[in-house]
Amino acid sequence: MQKKIDFNLIYTADHGEIINVGHRLEKGREQYLIPFMYKSTNKHFNCAFIESFRNKDEYLSALMNKYILSELLGYDIDKNILRSEREYDRVLTDNENILPFPLEK
Repeated sequence: MQKKIDFNLIYTADHGEIINVGHRLEKGREQYLIPFMYKSTNKHFNCAFIESFRNKDEYLSALMNKYILSELLGYDIDKNILRSEREYDRVLTDNENILPFPLEK
């Protein structure tokens, strides 16, 4: 009999890149659109769990990664802090300016 392995798998990147162009992004929203892959065998951490971290613009921000991981590890996150962070999405640009996200196309 095979033993079932419980797991949570998360893959994300630290920045975006364009296929066949690589890291040569200097400006634009493409550098802020990053992949996020998630798979779990735990029914409590299903797709609805991840979807609950999307912001009002339907983006899943990299700012939410620390909260997703914290909840997966069993920490209780204050819902007011989570809501505030989720709805005030922002990015740090290459010249260290903070801009609201999503950026205009």
